[in-house]
Amino acid sequence: KFGIFIHWGPYSIPGFAPHKTSMDQLQDTSEGEAKAFSLTPYAEWYQNTMQFEDSPTAVYHRETYGADYSYDHFGTAFNDALEDWDPVSWARLFKASGARYVVLVTKHHDGFALWPSDVKNPNKENWHTQRDVVGELADAVRAEGLKFGVYYSGGVDWTFKHE
Repeated sequence: KFGIFIHWGPYSIPGFAPHKTSMDQLQDTSEGEAKAFSLTPYAEWYQNTMQFEDSPTAVYHRETYGADYSYDHFGTAFNDALEDWDPVSWARLFKASGARYVVLVTKHHDGFALWPSDVKNPNKENWHTQRDVVGELADAVRAEGLKFGVYYSGGVDWTFKHE
């Protein structure tokens, strides 16, 4: 079965990850786990990876946005971009591709929720979308006869500091 798995959130604004990282580099912890994490080749890990001063992500971030530009700005930019988002056109495209199901990451490790939750993040005010991305996409996908599922990162949330 062919399906669509969507990672979409504030990390989509920079849309950057180092793309030349090999599996050997990711598994090499001889210089410590931090070195391996600094090379994470996934855009959705942007916030975590940019904390390593010499990581490709941190270098890209400083050169593109400046050293003082917080990851939090991407949440605002993402919400602004949602004004033009059309979930119906996405659902039609997914169906036309031959997909039979769609899974949306509703909250990744950055803690940003893709719906205006009544349960607020206690560590980041307004750290969610203004639109109900989850509900709107679910309705559009189901209207096209596709199955809809969700992924929610509950075990890892970088907005909570673990001592």
